[in-house]
Amino acid sequence: MRYLLFVMLALVLLGCKKETTPNDQIEISKAGFVYVNPQGKELPDSILIVPIDVATMPVNIKYDYYEGANFKSKIKNRTKHNQQNALFLRWVLFDLDKQKIVKTDSTSDINIVSRSIGKYRLTQYVFKSKKDSETTKLALDSASKIIEFTDLKQVEAISIDTLKLHSPFLTYDFNRDKEFEAVISLYRSRQDADNGAKPLFETQTLKSLKLGATHVTFRSAVPIFIPTFEVLTGKDGFYMQLTYIQEDKRFKILDNEFGLIFKYYKTGYLNSDKSGVNEERKLEFGDMTLTVNSSFNFMQ
Repeated sequence: MRYLLFVMLALVLLGCKKETTPNDQIEISKAGFVYVNPQGKELPDSILIVPIDVATMPVNIKYDYYEGANFKSKIKNRTKHNQQNALFLRWVLFDLDKQKIVKTDSTSDINIVSRSIGKYRLTQYVFKSKKDSETTKLALDSASKIIEFTDLKQVEAISIDTLKLHSPFLTYDFNRDKEFEAVISLYRSRQDADNGAKPLFETQTLKSLKLGATHVTFRSAVPIFIPTFEVLTGKDGFYMQLTYIQEDKRFKILDNEFGLIFKYYKTGYLNSDKSGVNEERKLEFGDMTLTVNSSFNFMQ
């Protein structure tokens, strides 16, 4: 009798147990991450263009610095019962130009800083354990993005505070009392300019100017892009020239190479709403200053 009661109790317990299916044991461990721009916006794009991280500013002025590209994990890591599993991550940054791994990390999110241009593939691998992460073949899943670091910035404005004739170049034929035209040209090199090559970019020619005019702004019909200058050497990567034109004669007034022309440069600081990273060049000779403002606008 006692045995019969035990068998009946066992059958009742089996009947009350929840039936399980293979699907109840399925785990979802899907890799994923987004780019987070300096404004905090999350972008899922698979191809990203970001600026190099180079900064130099006057020490007496406070700026918000650009501090590289940030990526945030968006991993789907749950079972069908919504129970979270512990996973191990591995980030791999691969230089597509040099064909080699340049950085690895195991943090949940990652910041990438590059001071030189190039294309990279950033891959996030998801593993069950740290031991499994020793080889990517054991990854549960992976996700990748292509990142291009660029040093190009778009010129926002080129201006001169006051038009003067002060110049390290010859201007003795220039008539101070007559009107003239002015244009700013960008060349690949000074040799190209001296040899009469076509400029890479050129502003619209300003007409009917007179010496002493103030707040003079040069505009362009097409976007002008220039590379970030080299912080250590002060080299621009291009040749820029301000030219006055009077009665079909051309007078070189300023350029960005002549040693007697003072250069004041700053770069790598964010604008007020953090939508872009800015750069400023000033060329100064005598009491005339030419200013070039340029910026890289982050993806939105």
